Amino acid sequence: MAANATGKILVAVDGSQLARNAAEMAIRLAKIQGYGIHALYVVDEALALETYSDYHRELTFKVDPDEDDDPVALLEAQGALALDQVELKAKLADVPVQVEILLGNVEDLILERAEQALMIAMGRRGNRHAGQPHHLGAHFWQVVHKAKVPIIAAGDVLPERASRLMFVFTGDDERSMKALHGVTILQRDLNADVLVVLAGDPTDVQAQDWQDQVLARIAEEDRPHYRFVRRAEKRAEALVAVAEEENVDLIVMSYVHRHLAILDEILGTPLDKVLQETQIPVIIVR
Repeated sequence: MAANATGKILVAVDGSQLARNAAEMAIRLAKIQGYGIHALYVVDEALALETYSDYHRELTFKVDPDEDDDPVALLEAQGALALDQVELKAKLADVPVQVEILLGNVEDLILERAEQALMIAMGRRGNRHAGQPHHLGAHFWQVVHKAKVPIIAAGDVLPERASRLMFVFTGDDERSMKALHGVTILQRDLNADVLVVLAGDPTDVQAQDWQDQVLARIAEEDRPHYRFVRRAEKRAEALVAVAEEENVDLIVMSYVHRHLAILDEILGTPLDKVLQETQIPVIIVR
């Protein structure tokens, strides 16, 4: 999210509704900020080549289970359908688009292609877990925790217009300031109001200092669009509660990981818990 930036948003598709939501969000943002779209479908090599895999659960079309079908060919057909949908939407929006199908490890190839992208957009889970709103897909989780660029994490809710943003500010660290820069651009481009949540239960003095730092980086004419709140509850629970109470359309937060990465896998992070408990889109800034 940079002013007057040129480049592409990488949209990882799998045929799921959440991936379509991610593509829609990415196309809207690309249209506003002059980006292009690179839509990517990765045929999961492990899923396609494993003898007893349940690859049928990833398909959005029916196949005869008694037929001796080629899993790679079926997944490629799934990818072609998903990419056609993104390409059509992008062209209707007059957004430059390219599409690509690859075979291999899903997260590795997404992360590799993301090295040439400004952002990644993807759904939080695939077709196999469509009815499990709290589930985070394994490929999605790996990308979120390894990517070096911002991520648009789409959920079940696709707002018609993002007019109410929630920005999670955790202090004057580099990531929070980078996220704030993106928020100021989004606020102007979307003509949105921004709710700044001072997270991590700061003291009164800290909260005032953080608020002053945020305001110092916002143009004076834009400041009326910003409002500040502070909560004492556990951070993830408080963020979800505020988002629901304020009818937020989009959350922007920075990614913070533990020094021991294994703890993230075992315990989950506050970001994981927010992604599980709310289905509105979340932009994760690295």
